[in-house]
Amino acid sequence: MKIAIAGVGAAYLAGNASRAWASEEKLPDQVKFAVMSDLHYFSPSLWSDCADYTTAENSDRKMFKESAAILDAALANIVAAKPDIVFVPGDLTKDSEEICHEETHAKIVAAREQLKAAGVDTKFFVINGNHDVNNSNGLDFSSGAAAQAQLADPARFREIWADCGYGEESVLYAPDSTSAGSLSYVTRPAEGLTLIAVDSCKYSADQTDSGIDEHETSGVIGQDLLDWVAAKAAEARANGDVVIVMQHHGVVPHFDDEPTLLGEYLVDNYEAVAPAYADAGVSIVLTGHMHANDISAYTSAAGNTLHDVETDSLATYPSYIRTGTLSWNKTNEAINAEFAVDVAALGAVSYGAYADRIADAADIADITAYGKERTLTQSVVDTIAKDFASGYMTQIYASGGIKPAVAGLLNIPEDDLADQLFGMIANMLPATFEEGLQVALSSFNFSIWYDSATSRVKIDQYKESTASAMQLSTPMAVELGEELEAQAATTYSIEPSNISFYIDAASLSAFLDDACANVDAAILANPSSAMPLLGTLVNAIVNYAVDDQNNTVLGLVDYAYQTHLMGNEACETWAENAMTKVAGGEGNTEGLLMEVLCSAVNTSQDEATTLLETVSLNVGLLVLKGNSNFMTTLALGVLKSTVKNAGDVVGLVAEDGTLGNLIPDIPALSGFAYSALYTLSHDSNETNDHTFARSIYAKDAQPDNGGNDGDGSGGSDGDGNGGNTDGGNGSTSGGNGGDSNGNSSTDGNTAGTGGNDGSSTSGAQQNTEKASAKNMPKTGDETVAVMLGVAAVAGAGAVAAGTALHKMNKDI
Repeated sequence: MKIAIAGVGAAYLAGNASRAWASEEKLPDQVKFAVMSDLHYFSPSLWSDCADYTTAENSDRKMFKESAAILDAALANIVAAKPDIVFVPGDLTKDSEEICHEETHAKIVAAREQLKAAGVDTKFFVINGNHDVNNSNGLDFSSGAAAQAQLADPARFREIWADCGYGEESVLYAPDSTSAGSLSYVTRPAEGLTLIAVDSCKYSADQTDSGIDEHETSGVIGQDLLDWVAAKAAEARANGDVVIVMQHHGVVPHFDDEPTLLGEYLVDNYEAVAPAYADAGVSIVLTGHMHANDISAYTSAAGNTLHDVETDSLATYPSYIRTGTLSWNKTNEAINAEFAVDVAALGAVSYGAYADRIADAADIADITAYGKERTLTQSVVDTIAKDFASGYMTQIYASGGIKPAVAGLLNIPEDDLADQLFGMIANMLPATFEEGLQVALSSFNFSIWYDSATSRVKIDQYKESTASAMQLSTPMAVELGEELEAQAATTYSIEPSNISFYIDAASLSAFLDDACANVDAAILANPSSAMPLLGTLVNAIVNYAVDDQNNTVLGLVDYAYQTHLMGNEACETWAENAMTKVAGGEGNTEGLLMEVLCSAVNTSQDEATTLLETVSLNVGLLVLKGNSNFMTTLALGVLKSTVKNAGDVVGLVAEDGTLGNLIPDIPALSGFAYSALYTLSHDSNETNDHTFARSIYAKDAQPDNGGNDGDGSGGSDGDGNGGNTDGGNGSTSGGNGGDSNGNSSTDGNTAGTGGNDGSSTSGAQQNTEKASAKNMPKTGDETVAVMLGVAAVAGAGAVAAGTALHKMNKDI
């Protein structure tokens, strides 16, 4: 049966159409559709083989040079499949370049013409992604250096894509606005189907953290837009339509740690959006953004089930599209609708006309295998890490320096930082001289303790050496001890005395202010100074062996990440074993993560010392004399002349290649890394992310035979209070459970008071196995998550983060 598409949209959506179920003969048997997402199309005309492009390519994991050829292959597959509808849920371009929008549109128009010649009037519908509007990363490399490309703003986006959702057959949410959310629309591409395209992106000053009209990775659906979507969905369901939403950002988490680890790939308010969608009658949300094939279910408190069907990116592994059908099955008793979807590999990709434009272009036998080799390579990780670190240091410097940044991470006022740190130190130390932390420096023994009577941390000399004392025996410590001994040999003959120092909150504050200012000037103002250290750290981490089979940390992270991208997660034994090592032993004690971190720090100690030697320290601001004895004065002078910079501190406490050994076990970090890897590679929600089907609703085939319109009290349609196999909410024309008794006014997808949802109970599941919906995972403690995330990036990044690297790369 051909689908009646032309003319069914605008009149219906304007409220001028009769109820859809009054014309059952117009319902198609089946609507075929395809989904391709995150095209990230990069025009070959913007490319040249220059250093700036190489840096950009290595700062990302997308296949930009190949993107035009991949899109051609995807469209060729779509033309061969002859779908009635093609959905494109965002990120059409690399970075909102106007020419990329225009060329992508031209390719879609050409495919549409091919389909029309084959007798199929295919409709294409797009929505913007975070890369598509107001994105200053849009660059033109064609001159041999990066230059700003002409970018698309919301008005230009709407203009280019007028025939892909923004035409007269759609109702636009805010056609004259350029604010985030304004590119939303609702349309009716076929009898029985309503599509609501939702602009979930942030690109205008009223929603961005920066307060300017510039894109951000995260998304949100404002309350006004959410109310509009819910109203349109409820109206469509009341008229018997299946309702599908298409947007870029997810509304149901696609792995357990996503809300805390990669929350920007969900809309900020997903916990409010998911139940609002489900209870308004939305059955399916088509999303992208995360570049993964994953399907997640959410069931609201009212019993309504929503599926978030996420499609991977053409520009990254595995470069799949989705194909599917929406089918109606009419019997004497009911009309059932079934949504079914699968994935489709593109196979071979040819550069064709681009071969002369792109250097070293060669046809690709299998784009999935090709992309698998190009996901997280060492060059990509190294460039991403340096790019991220450099940008982060520049941002910290511009925002006031290291001190407010640390205070922000600890969630305390900057002016309280020194007091808070002093309190932490005081609480960690013993409260008496006798029980103090004992440290031995040559023949000198010191007790470090907190004196609550004076509110001072005291460092007092004692005569007797103990076996439990921590011996400072590095070459610099030995040199310091020998200098003290030489001075003492003369001084003690004149004035026997004990050395006594102290630190209080005021001295710590003065020292901290001076040290932070020196860090700002020496490192943050010059991020390139830290790159040799970062390069050595990254190389040591990613190449660390996780087993005796030559599997490395980078290999483990890449494997977990790619497993999620592909979907249908099934983890191999070697990866399971490596993840168990990351977690550590019972109680999450020290494991592979700490082993990797300690080894990497040991390997990079020389670079760390060199960098820290540029940070001057004034120890005299921190350590004050606890008595007026001459030996105390002399010892303080020796300390100040020995420890002049942060590199000297390293030399004082660690011998060559042993700095990492001082890092204490951090069980929470090990647990964080393990959880990130495990939840990426193990699916706790819908386990079949490729082949999936669900019944969306069941409807009585003869709705006019029930009770009076609106009273919800009679007829076989039900009263909305019990819900039966045939859909107990009542129909629009004969017994709607919400018209008179205050129950839900939507149809077949939202339960009335005390009743079950006809679509999620037996009537909805007549022809399909019941969906295994899960309740929404909770976000958890955001502060702890941020702290752990920073720790993972700063120290253990490669293990904790296929996800962290995913997050670092130019916001996918």
